[in-house]
Amino acid sequence: MICPEDMEHECDESPIYGEATATDACNDVTLTSVESEDSDDCITVITRTWTATDLCGNSSSCIQTITIVDTSAPEFTNLPEAEIELLCQDELPEVPEVTVTDNCDELIEVVFVEEFNGFNPDPEADTNCEGVQPLNAQADWAMSLFGLPNSGGESNYNVVFSQVNTYEDMGNGEEAIITGTFYDQANPNGGWHVNIHLVNGVNWADWSSIPGNIYKDDYDLAGDSYEDWIYYIIDSNGAYMEGWGDFEGSYLEIAHIPFNLSVGWQYGVGANNVGPNLGLGGWLYYEGLYIDSSQGINQAVSGAGDIAVDLDCCPTYLVTRIWSAIDCAGNESTFSQEITVLGTDAQAAFSCLGDFDFDGNRSTADLGILLGNYGCFSGTCICDLNGDGWKDLIDALTLVVWTALR
Repeated sequence: MICPEDMEHECDESPIYGEATATDACNDVTLTSVESEDSDDCITVITRTWTATDLCGNSSSCIQTITIVDTSAPEFTNLPEAEIELLCQDELPEVPEVTVTDNCDELIEVVFVEEFNGFNPDPEADTNCEGVQPLNAQADWAMSLFGLPNSGGESNYNVVFSQVNTYEDMGNGEEAIITGTFYDQANPNGGWHVNIHLVNGVNWADWSSIPGNIYKDDYDLAGDSYEDWIYYIIDSNGAYMEGWGDFEGSYLEIAHIPFNLSVGWQYGVGANNVGPNLGLGGWLYYEGLYIDSSQGINQAVSGAGDIAVDLDCCPTYLVTRIWSAIDCAGNESTFSQEITVLGTDAQAAFSCLGDFDFDGNRSTADLGILLGNYGCFSGTCICDLNGDGWKDLIDALTLVVWTALR
């Protein structure tokens, strides 16, 4: 008796399985067959058993095993471009509806993940800005905490990365959220993760209408800019600093000071109180547990602090969109799209001189940006058109002439 050979094939193939044959030395042979099927994880095994019986009742059997497999990964359709570049004022494209086909499995789910490299703009926010170390500032720190048990009683910190999102009136005035990571200048192996929610944001007219309310301007940088600032109060519910590195285990709850709320957190040009740029800053009160394993410190603390960051509302960042699909046999396909969002520095090569909003034209909107940063030192802005180190009336007049001649 001879059985067909065992075989293996893909689920979308239809090969001929063959039939068993049998001969007998004395008389005719009767062939019977039994077929069974067993499936597991998209692999199907068919067992075909033949029995040959002669007229005298003598019999023999043979078995053919057929394994139906799925070794082909799903295939995507309707895929977007793999790499695109956007300017920071452009909206991210909508996530396309990617579909998938598979040779064996009809029920495949496409899983989508969107990852942001560092900067993660909130689409619900009015503005999304990166908080950076203050430039050309009176202070050489981005955060300072007073009263901690260290050698001088004052700890200064630089910002590793922070983000400031602002929101239009949410029922409690305008709101802002500052999150970020800061490291200790004296011990870069330790620092704080900061999360502070600011509420009740109002303009100067409303702020100053409350008796006793003032603005902070220790270095006489405000000029008339304070009239354009937004003034916030810390929402102590959920405002905190959490230690990392050598400060692991530290946790400080944050509240607003002064406690009479007469000085707010300030947002605007020159508002962080240490430099002339667009910034955010304010005082805070902290209370909680302070641990510094490098100095063997573990104790309850309380005190005051100050945060001051410049704001880059047009940073460069990368968005990675990943689609993946797995069939029931475990075959997987993935596709990733990288969207590079070009910030101010990266966009400069694509824009004409004086096009500060990078819309491809010089216009009154650009003049508004220039005037909004009037007096800015050239190292901190892009508006020094004549190269004399400052942005002043000459730069404004230069832009007006260029706009008229365009």
